[in-house]
Amino acid sequence: MSRENKNKLKDLISQWPRGTVHTSSYLHAIGYGYDLLAKYKKNGWIIPIGRGAWRLAGDDVDWQGGIYALQQELILPVHIGGKTVLEEMGYGHYGVMGRRMCYLYGPLGTKLPRWFVGYDWSVDLQYAATNLFPSGLSDTFTNSSFEKIKIKTSTVERAVFEMLYFVPVRQGYDEAQKILAGLLTLRPKMLQLLLETCTSVKVKRLFMVMAEEAKMPWVEDIKLDKVNFGQGSRQLVRDGVWHKKYQITIPLTRDL
Repeated sequence: MSRENKNKLKDLISQWPRGTVHTSSYLHAIGYGYDLLAKYKKNGWIIPIGRGAWRLAGDDVDWQGGIYALQQELILPVHIGGKTVLEEMGYGHYGVMGRRMCYLYGPLGTKLPRWFVGYDWSVDLQYAATNLFPSGLSDTFTNSSFEKIKIKTSTVERAVFEMLYFVPVRQGYDEAQKILAGLLTLRPKMLQLLLETCTSVKVKRLFMVMAEEAKMPWVEDIKLDKVNFGQGSRQLVRDGVWHKKYQITIPLTRDL
């Protein structure tokens, strides 16, 4: 190997954020072409993660390291949200049995690359490409630290709405209700913004049903007259209880 290539390899290794993935497109852009990457692979310096992404040999990379590449290198508008954020903040209600379910969200039409979807991250990834909220709303996001890297995630307030998006198909009603009942310090102004901009009638009604039943302290600060709760009834389950105020059928058994 020439001195120039040795220096390039040294630079690559020293500047590679540990625990993260680099995409081929990013490496090409900073001067590491196909031939050079193939040589590094052959010599055991880097290891492919599917087609189009790499990790350093000997480095431990998990799903957050993959998301880092999606956000920082591919500039995809995806983020960690929902119950995953709530669990990371210590609000999970039930213990995790088996593989953990991790939730990602992005705008409609945003697709994840095959290398990310096809790789076994030792968790079950649930991705929702949805118009639950309009684009923007920067105040409803934050940068969370995972080991030594920072990743864009939902705020706790937004994460609650995202969790309710999956009720009752992939998220149980009872668990969601118990998690929300523990969120005593949610910010009313943030909740007001989310209620006014959320596009899902089901999620908004469900949020208020659970919040009022749990007698959350911030409910009195919500201005319901500014929220569009839609028209007509909604049915969360077939055999349940009819909630007259928010016109939605919810599960019969619901203990806080």
